Amino acid sequence: MRPALGQDLGGDRAITREIDGTLLLAIIDVLGHGPQADGVARVAADFLANAPARSAEALLRSLDAELAGSVGAAAGIATLSPEPGRGSFAGIGNTVCKVLGDNNRTLVSADGVVGQRAGALRSTPIHVNKGETLLMHTDGISSRIDWPERFPEITHAEPELAAGEIIRRFGRPHDDAACIVARPAP
Repeated sequence: MRPALGQDLGGDRAITREIDGTLLLAIIDVLGHGPQADGVARVAADFLANAPARSAEALLRSLDAELAGSVGAAAGIATLSPEPGRGSFAGIGNTVCKVLGDNNRTLVSADGVVGQRAGALRSTPIHVNKGETLLMHTDGISSRIDWPERFPEITHAEPELAAGEIIRRFGRPHDDAACIVARPAP
C-alpha cells in the first residue's frame, strides 16, 4: 500500500488474515485522499481485522453497514479455504480481482459505493489452483495491464515482493494504491 504522491496518508488498504482456517483477502479504496480517507480506511481495516468468519458477501454487507454515512469506498473481499483454494469473491466499486494461470479469469464487482449506495450484491465462486496466482488491487494500479505479459515475475516471485513491485512499476502516482498477490502453497 502507498498513498498518492504528495500525501503522507492514504485511503487504500490491503487486508489479509486467517479466520478459523479460512483466508480473508480484502482490498479497500476509500473515496478521496489524505487524512479523511485514511480515517475511513482505518475503520474498514479494523472492522475486517476483527470480523467473525463469514462469506465474502456477508462480510461486504457488514462492511457496508459499518461505513454507512462515511465518504464511502470501493471494496473487494475474497475468502479462500486453504485446501483446495476454493471460496468466494464479492466486490463493490472499482477494485480488481483476477486469477492468473493457464486460464486467466477476472471476477467482477457490482456497481456502487460501500457505505453509501451498495446496490445489488452477489458473490462469485472462486477457485485458485496450485500454480495459479490471485491478484487483487485498487484503481491506483491500471486495470489494463496484460498480466503476466508485462510482469512475468507475478507468477513466481514472493507474493509480498511482487505486490510491492506492482505498486512501484504500475501504480498511478496521483492516486493511492494497494495490491495483494497470493497463491496456494506448492
